[in-house]
Amino acid sequence: MPFDDRGTAAALFSPFGGVLALDLASTVGWAYGQIGDRPRFGTWKLPHIGGEGGRYAAFENELIAAMDLHKPSHLILEKPLSFAALLGSSNARVVQQQYTLRGFAFAEGYRKSCSVSEVSSDMVRLELLGQSRFAKDTVKREVMRFCLRHGYKVPDHNAGDAVMVWLWHQGRVRSNGNGPLFIERAA
Repeated sequence: MPFDDRGTAAALFSPFGGVLALDLASTVGWAYGQIGDRPRFGTWKLPHIGGEGGRYAAFENELIAAMDLHKPSHLILEKPLSFAALLGSSNARVVQQQYTLRGFAFAEGYRKSCSVSEVSSDMVRLELLGQSRFAKDTVKREVMRFCLRHGYKVPDHNAGDAVMVWLWHQGRVRSNGNGPLFIERAA
C-alpha cells in the first residue's frame, strides 16, 4: 500500500479522478492529487530480493493498488533516460529498468482506461527551476530545495521528482501550456 507524506496509508484517501505522477526508479517517487490542490506524495521502495522479476512484480502491485484506490484520470511519467544517455552511462540496467517500469505503467493505464503521458526531466526542470542542466551530483539537491521552498517535505529526491512532474502537469493544464511556470524571478 502506498504511503503519503505523513507515512500513513489511511491519509491517502482522496477524491477520484486526479493525476498520478511517477518518477520511475528502484525507489519510485509518486505524487497524487486533484488539479488545483496540493498533491500527496511518497515512495515505493522496490525490493532487490527476487531480482528484476521481484522489483517489477512489486511495482506492478503498488501501481495496481494506487490505480484502484485513486482511480486517476491521468497518469504522467517522468520519461525514462534515452538510450543515447546510455552511451555516457556505465549502468545499462538503470535504463532497461526504467523502460520496463514504463511498460507496466502504460499497460495499467490501458487496463484502467486512464490516459498516460510522459515528460522529460529536462523539460520539468527548465520550467520549474529555470534550467535543465546542472553540475554533476547537484540536481538531486536542487530538487529537494525546490520542494522544501514550496512547502513539500518530500522524503527523498524520487518523491521530489514526482512532485515536480505533478506540478509541471498542473501548470500545463491550468495555463494551457503557455511558457515557464514557476521560475522565480528577482523583483
